[in-house]
Amino acid sequence: MLLLLLLMAQIPWACSASNGTVVVETNPNLELFGVLYILAFNGSDPFIVAPPEYVKDVLTYFGPYKSHEAVKFVQTLVDKSLPQY
Repeated sequence: MLLLLLLMAQIPWACSASNGTVVVETNPNLELFGVLYILAFNGSDPFIVAPPEYVKDVLTYFGPYKSHEAVKFVQTLVDKSLPQY
């Protein structure tokens, strides 16, 4: 029982409830990686499951940063010759 309580204490909760409202937040690190991934593969990778409007907005707004070293780093992380699934 104590082990179960310790394990449950380690789980980060993604939402919090107060006064009957629920607030869901996106991890900013995950959002940044998503933007970098979209820029790295020009929004055409099958792994990108975001709505097309979001991908278009990311490419429009962050397009000038396509040559940034962080985008290039993401391109080197993902080997396109390997199967994705």
